[in-house]
Amino acid sequence: PNRSIYLPMARDALPDVLATFDAPDPNLVAGARSLTVVPTQSLFLMNSKMAIGSARAIAEKVCEEEESNRIPFAYQLILGRNPDENERRTTRSFLKDGEDREKTWAHICQALLCSGEFRILF
Repeated sequence: PNRSIYLPMARDALPDVLATFDAPDPNLVAGARSLTVVPTQSLFLMNSKMAIGSARAIAEKVCEEEESNRIPFAYQLILGRNPDENERRTTRSFLKDGEDREKTWAHICQALLCSGEFRILF
């Protein structure tokens, strides 16, 4: 299943953002949603003020944790699981290259929010 946001919809005007995430036609009954993960969804999230603001807020929360616990905390918070060793290594490498810790963490959080794994619940 996909993550959902519920909002009222006019039958003749499907918001563009919902079309990007394959919202069903509001004029028809939809018993099931089609499952898609396409680049336009990630691109939308990468440029969305809401996603950027959410990533910053999560990064602030992550930075409050002890440094040794930040990577697993971020993965638990966003994806609901612990990172594997490759993800830990990649994240540590990205953190070494970043100059501003909080900004770097915001980028990491945004990348996790843009991932297909975040958009789809398994």
